[in-house]
Amino acid sequence: MKFIKFLFTIIFITFLNNNSMAQTFDRKDPNGFDEYFMDCIGRGDLEGAIACFDPEALYVEKSGNGISGREAIEKAITPLVKMKAKMEVYEHNNLPVTKDLMYRMDKWTVKGTGPDGKPMEMKGASVHLLRRNAEGYWFWLVDSPFTLEWFKAEDSNK
Repeated sequence: MKFIKFLFTIIFITFLNNNSMAQTFDRKDPNGFDEYFMDCIGRGDLEGAIACFDPEALYVEKSGNGISGREAIEKAITPLVKMKAKMEVYEHNNLPVTKDLMYRMDKWTVKGTGPDGKPMEMKGASVHLLRRNAEGYWFWLVDSPFTLEWFKAEDSNK
């Protein structure tokens, strides 16, 4: 009987640990919003990740070119989402512009498995403009995740 109780306890704890991954995030807080976005990427939740972008969002690609609208942005971030990459922001600064606009700078790492099956790791710096909607939720209005790479490319062309 003790063994059955022990086994049941192990199964129950395992169940709780596996289901504790479904976290709640405060998207009314810029940091909670960012954590939610990274969680969506890590879980492969494309719909959740795209929902983080304002309908009028601008996404700045590595080349420095901008693409607008959720449909176009979806195509740009799909490879990252499919990879279920682990994203981590290890330093950030939120600077309020107005009550409903936030300028955000961050430094990040991304780890995952590339399309070739090999481990992949990237490190970079981003700048973003977040907009808060009428309900108080934050969204990317401008997402420029490759700011550091763009400046490095500009420097190497001189």
